[in-house]
Amino acid sequence: MYPSPSDSQVLAILAKHRLPAGSVERVTYEGSVNHVRLVGDVCVRMLKNESYASDLYTEAMAVPAVRAAGVDIPELLAFDDSRDIVEGVVTIYRRVKGLPFAACTGPLDIVTIHQAIGEQIAGWRYGVTQVDDPNQWLDRPEFDDAWVCFERNAERLTTAERKWSESAISRLETAKPGVATFVHWDLHAHNILVEDGKFVSVIDWGDAGWGETAINYQCLRADMLPTLLEQLRDVDHNLVGRCLYGVLSYALNDVHREEDITQPHRNSGHRRWTNLLRLYSQDHPESWKFWLGDPPPG
Repeated sequence: MYPSPSDSQVLAILAKHRLPAGSVERVTYEGSVNHVRLVGDVCVRMLKNESYASDLYTEAMAVPAVRAAGVDIPELLAFDDSRDIVEGVVTIYRRVKGLPFAACTGPLDIVTIHQAIGEQIAGWRYGVTQVDDPNQWLDRPEFDDAWVCFERNAERLTTAERKWSESAISRLETAKPGVATFVHWDLHAHNILVEDGKFVSVIDWGDAGWGETAINYQCLRADMLPTLLEQLRDVDHNLVGRCLYGVLSYALNDVHREEDITQPHRNSGHRRWTNLLRLYSQDHPESWKFWLGDPPPG
């Protein structure tokens, strides 16, 4: 673990890259990868642990490509792996106002926010068609194996839930993967910024790369899948099945675990299973009904 940087080191980094100085602020939530400091209209991120360094190299490829496609994500101002001021890799971004979606506590228009997220996904789905990546810094996103997720957590399921899960996985794994498109691969509520109840941006592109489109949706609320997919123009039978495979795998990973009540929009704990149940309570077109099958017990 690299030590927390001093304010003087942060200011030295800004001076090196000819960016304005100012008062150095810490953020409430900074995640596990970077030490994060805010200075004026920039965000300085300094690697915490060398094991995460690959994430920053991935971002250096992904962020410019997504912005070039017209998707409004924070601008990468500097990528510095010289390690001459602090021990880890440094990235500097244009600061964007907003809180992580997971940390928002007031009433929110959940549907409108997810419509906006769906539009963003469509933006890089169709807009990023090629990335110059000579060092192969982009990741290779793929789904978790649903059977592994199930077997790892089967003891927390009832007999009826185990039987239902086995049937659902067997059905959903027959959906054919789509062609590779550009995906985020870590699109959960901590990496979505919201300000004044409105969607602002998607951050943290350290796992991005080429994978099937359905991967974009696996960490999001299962009951919001229809709203999210409305923003695509090529939703087919197999894509629906693959999306459901992803959200089921994700739900099984946390089924019947305690929810974080301090973060009501964090899709974790048993909340993932609850959101899956909500999906089954909705009306769906025939193309969905085959993949959904009977609702889960409970």
